[in-house]
Amino acid sequence: MIGLSVLPVLAALYMMCTHWVPVPYWDEWDSPGKQLAAFYRGNLSFADLFSQHNESRSFFPRLVYLALYLTAGWDVRSGMVATFVLACAGSAGLYAVARRTNPSRGAVLLMFVMMNFLLFSPRQYENFLYAIMGEVFTPPGALILAILVNLSNLSLKWKALVNAALAVISMYTFANGMLLWVLAFPLAITSAPRPEEAPFKNFWRIVYASIGALSIFCYFISYHHPPLSPPFVSPLERLPALLHFFLFWIGSLFRVGDPALCGAVVVLLFGGLATVAISQGRRTGDWRAHYPWLTLGCYPLISGGIVAMGRLGFGYFVAGDVRYAVSTAFFYIAVVGLGFSVYAQAKRRRLKLGIVFSGAIVFLVILFSLWAITFKKERRFLPILTAVRQHSLLVLRWSEAIPQNPEIASLSPYPLADVVAIIRILAEHDALRPRLVSQKLAAAVSARPEAGGASAGTLEAAKFEAGELSFHGWARVPDQDRPADCIVLGFEADGKWKPFCVVETGGNRPDAQQLGSAALKRAGFSGGVRCANFPRGETILKAWAIDLQNQRAFPIAGEASVQNR
Repeated sequence: MIGLSVLPVLAALYMMCTHWVPVPYWDEWDSPGKQLAAFYRGNLSFADLFSQHNESRSFFPRLVYLALYLTAGWDVRSGMVATFVLACAGSAGLYAVARRTNPSRGAVLLMFVMMNFLLFSPRQYENFLYAIMGEVFTPPGALILAILVNLSNLSLKWKALVNAALAVISMYTFANGMLLWVLAFPLAITSAPRPEEAPFKNFWRIVYASIGALSIFCYFISYHHPPLSPPFVSPLERLPALLHFFLFWIGSLFRVGDPALCGAVVVLLFGGLATVAISQGRRTGDWRAHYPWLTLGCYPLISGGIVAMGRLGFGYFVAGDVRYAVSTAFFYIAVVGLGFSVYAQAKRRRLKLGIVFSGAIVFLVILFSLWAITFKKERRFLPILTAVRQHSLLVLRWSEAIPQNPEIASLSPYPLADVVAIIRILAEHDALRPRLVSQKLAAAVSARPEAGGASAGTLEAAKFEAGELSFHGWARVPDQDRPADCIVLGFEADGKWKPFCVVETGGNRPDAQQLGSAALKRAGFSGGVRCANFPRGETILKAWAIDLQNQRAFPIAGEASVQNR
């Protein structure tokens, strides 16, 4: 059973390590990219660390990023490792909660297996390839720790102080962490207050609430609605649409045909179990077994409602974004925990015991079936995602050597000038990992390629149509008889040679033998680059074959003429 509980963790770790690419992705150019650049400029301030990132103020993650990336360079894979470690810490916390709430060791191990299959669902694999997703794992992880604090024998004073600290960290990590001020409220549910603590019972709760009020007040100082986000939607105006979005959001932990229907089933299951749990708590007077799972389930329920109001303007498809799988996983985990706690309380009532047991078997079969289906689909999708990231890495590494590359703008949703400025300042301080291509290569491709006798490949065709330049051919390293690592395409305009874009090789060449060697089976290249500012009229394209390992460039034979009318 222990080995089975580790299986999804190892599968997730394997997928992360075999598909990660050290290129900052999308929002990472804003946080921590801007703060790293400010540090190297020498003007990093508290305001930079406290500034908004979308709806969040990622103060504590930025401190972690600075510690990670200033010592060994901005290699986002170290952030991915930190995210994975946070998920593992959440798993350990769930095991501790299960031990506290269920007397049966066998039941605890079975719970742990199911929870790990949910927490490390194949939908999470993409999240483990995005370094800043540790921010999203932090609030539910902190909530689990706060639950353990409330279940402990600590005094109310220490419960108030520890849970306040957890709420502050969560709130200034990710916006939804603000919910911890309610969900992590200090409770004396394990025993009556000690005589010496009784007069201060309400005092420490007032301290907790006061810290919360002050933290929330500071959070909204100079707060503004993110310009890239749609306006909030009122539940009174679009309740059916919000409900559909919310159920779609809940049901997207696995790849299913109808996420909204799946979400409705899980929400109804949680509601039914919660009703039974509350009834059992009233009858027995013991809330400890149910309290953690009810509390943990409330976090994604409230988060989902907030997300629905804030993101409905983007459309329903956003509800299925993989980033939300972190929160929805904890909702499914809460359902599992609540089911086991209800089962443990129902042992004395054989009819209820039979119903709960049958339901658990059905849930297990469905869970593992959905997990297997999702795993199969993610295995097909991850190589595609990796190829996209590897191309982005290539664009980044050549960004200074090919400053006119229109694909630089695709690295980030933020202004191109900001991204270029971040790249330059980090490159100047040798803080990018991997590093940009050498000055030697940059100088080589800045010259017009003149094909020699020993061809390094051929630019076979190119065309400009509907604002997109497309091209294909093959390239090799002549003296090593292997495919080139990439090619740099450029054109001559106004009497000057301008490198324009870079693309990797790896395309299939069935004619490898005709090219001179079977080793060139993957020497093909092709690309499509959207470019609004491509020169008007006739333009002649030429290319370089690049040997990154030995920092060499070889001119490719052939040229292509394209017309931009």
